Amino acid sequence: MAPDRGAAALTGYYALIVVILLHGRVVLRNYAESGAYSGLAEQLAIAAGGLIGYAATASIDAARAARLAHIGQPPFGVCALLFGAAHFL
Repeated sequence: MAPDRGAAALTGYYALIVVILLHGRVVLRNYAESGAYSGLAEQLAIAAGGLIGYAATASIDAARAARLAHIGQPPFGVCALLFGAAHFL
């Protein structure tokens, strides 16, 4: 499988199945616990990293690649902040 197709498949799978369907319910049930957000952040970081990887390796125009990378960077940064906060909790 080409790297761009693999990154697209990883992004789609983690964003739709893992983050929304599996961890979304956990966060809604346990919204007051920080562990629920930590688990969600782990999976969201993989999805955002996959989107950034797709933008870097896909054979698409530069403007679209930059737009996709800019979409993936803020969620990845928020996940990094959650990982740092988890160390203090």
